[in-house]
Amino acid sequence: MSNETRILVGSAGTASSINIIKSLKNYSDHSYYIHAIDCDALAPGLFLADSYTLVPPFKDTEHYLNALKELQEKYQFDLFLPTYSRELEFIAANQDLLESIGLTTMLSSFEAISTCNHKKRMNQLVQDLGIQVPKAFSRNDIQAATELTHKLVVKPNTGSSSSGVLISGELEVISKYYEDEETQICQECIEGKEFTVDVFCNRSSEVKVISVRERMSVKAGQVVKSINHNPDRFRTAVTQICKKIGIVGVCNIQFIENDQNQLFFIELNPRFAAGGLMLTTHAGANIPELMVKEALSRPIDKNEYSVRVGVTMTRYWEEIFNDDSH
Repeated sequence: MSNETRILVGSAGTASSINIIKSLKNYSDHSYYIHAIDCDALAPGLFLADSYTLVPPFKDTEHYLNALKELQEKYQFDLFLPTYSRELEFIAANQDLLESIGLTTMLSSFEAISTCNHKKRMNQLVQDLGIQVPKAFSRNDIQAATELTHKLVVKPNTGSSSSGVLISGELEVISKYYEDEETQICQECIEGKEFTVDVFCNRSSEVKVISVRERMSVKAGQVVKSINHNPDRFRTAVTQICKKIGIVGVCNIQFIENDQNQLFFIELNPRFAAGGLMLTTHAGANIPELMVKEALSRPIDKNEYSVRVGVTMTRYWEEIFNDDSH
């Protein structure tokens, strides 16, 4: 393994982890040794990596950190790539501790990730930059209304994916579901084309990759059919947002274009994309490898930031069998 770059990939049950493993193993000329971790013995990414270890959940702070320390002592990883949304704040808050045991990460600051994960704070920040966001409604707005003229969406104020999201044009339904302004956000439901923008920034928060993917078909919150577009009309907004927050490394930003061709910011996830990252990788920008190179101060050719447009992707399920799992 002496000539290999050793990568520790976290939360091997996430689609993001699988994307990282596939990008490094199948789209690079460099040799990577990938060790995956998860608390679930059937997490699929475990079986795609070169080796794996079962670890405690990150919420079991002491035992989780001890497990990382033991793994670092054994494998001497060059870089740790965490992927789980709820884990990122914890890892970011402990970056100095991890660095002290030799485990390098490349994440935005705890403050930046916390802001990204708080939808109301994030929407206000983006709106202050002059970028359109869907109109928000308070509980008082809903209680004072006599009818709805358009659909509204109610979702958790923190978190990602489609969990806990309700879309309805019925006032009674919205009023009943929208219970707590502290934990929920209620906005106008913008309907139209959905876009995910894969972004890679260097350590100075300079945007180096903007890959715009249209979400043509989505199931359970993840894209299954997609095509990438010219990024020019997104470039200014993406650059402003990432610079203002101080994004380091990877993020993905959701936009929706309405029937008047207006773009609305929806959310920013400060992690690798779960659904369509492989489209960006296949189209020329291998963001997981760019993360490795930037984190380890390795040279990057400017062509590695380029993304071909007009590439389509369709996805399907693939099974992994393990006869020794009983």
